[in-house]
Amino acid sequence: MQAHAWPSYYYEDSEPALMPSDVQEIFAHRERAVCLWQIRPSEEVRINCNFVDTDEIEFSVDPREIVAQRHLDLICEFISALGRALGKAVLVGLESRDPRAPAVMRYEPTLDDVVASSAPW
Repeated sequence: MQAHAWPSYYYEDSEPALMPSDVQEIFAHRERAVCLWQIRPSEEVRINCNFVDTDEIEFSVDPREIVAQRHLDLICEFISALGRALGKAVLVGLESRDPRAPAVMRYEPTLDDVVASSAPW
């Protein structure tokens, strides 16, 4: 992720803070504050990590910020870089209360590409 040199910001309770070097520290801080890591692949697009669960990485993007193909390309570049770094598939879904809601796209490590998806999570 650092290879892209995208600006990123870390906040605790909406205030800028120094990001801990160890993710376990972030989860410890989370007990007393809302922690947010925001990555800015462009001025118009924000990718947010809210550190919800130690077993799962969850990022969110406001779909209203994806108004041009270059914005979607940046999201695909981000999930590809994440998938390569982890050596795992990365699923992208819509915000939904239904845990069976299908992913809309995914980074597939065997193809090293982002593909449209209709498969369930």
